[in-house]
Amino acid sequence: MGMECHDPKVRTGKAAMGEIADGLDFLSLYIDDKDIYPSKEARHKFLVDLRTTIRNAKQKIGAVKDEPRRDEPPMKCCVPSYDLSYI
Repeated sequence: MGMECHDPKVRTGKAAMGEIADGLDFLSLYIDDKDIYPSKEARHKFLVDLRTTIRNAKQKIGAVKDEPRRDEPPMKCCVPSYDLSYI
């Protein structure tokens, strides 16, 4: 039939990626014999995105922190005034 097989000990092509028993990355997941969890690259990307989101949120909070809130009157309106002229 003219078929040939390769030596599994020679690491070329996909075999160079290692044995499946050591685990593998597939669709942004790392799969081993016990667990399935996000791949190292996916975890890194998530942390970069999270840090960017937090940094942007802090900048937006800093930009508006001194502005009066739209849903509440300014604080000076909430402080009761007392007539102390008789003292």
